[in-house]
Amino acid sequence: MRKNKLMAGIAIGAVVGAALSMFDKETREQATSCLKKAKTQTQVYVKHPSQAARDARTTFENTVQTIDRTTTEAMSVLTKLEGYLGDTDSQQNGQADERL
Repeated sequence: MRKNKLMAGIAIGAVVGAALSMFDKETREQATSCLKKAKTQTQVYVKHPSQAARDARTTFENTVQTIDRTTTEAMSVLTKLEGYLGDTDSQQNGQADERL
């Protein structure tokens, strides 16, 4: 029961937030522009479903490549950080050994 109330609250909050944001003229113009672009693209996809499939595949492949590149970069940063922390630990352990 709580989950339903949570989802309803989220939905109501989203609708209220969207409605309030429409008081801004620039936001209304941007929303109208986005909706027109979406309408045009939808009409193209209805007429050319193979184009929709190609675009979906391309978007998916680009997303996978971006995730792969980001993961590789993150692993590189973590490896460098691990090396740095290892060097710091070694220096601290060496100083501790000298004190003994």
